Amino acid sequence: MRFYTIQHTFYCGIDLHVDWMDLCVLDADGEVRVHKHIRTDPTAFLQALQPFREAVVVGVECRFTWDLAR
Repeated sequence: MRFYTIQHTFYCGIDLHVDWMDLCVLDADGEVRVHKHIRTDPTAFLQALQPFREAVVVGVECRFTWDLAR
């Protein structure tokens, strides 16, 4: 696992679900730059992050709690 030891320009947090995700981008000062509820789709995700892609770190929260034994 790689650990970051420097401050980054932008931070993106994602709450990921099957059909939708909540995406939030903060700058290094903690100011919200983007806060969106978008479809869980690679194109929508990349479009939302386009202005920040050169200097963003992404973290994802995802819980898989479905009972597959049903």
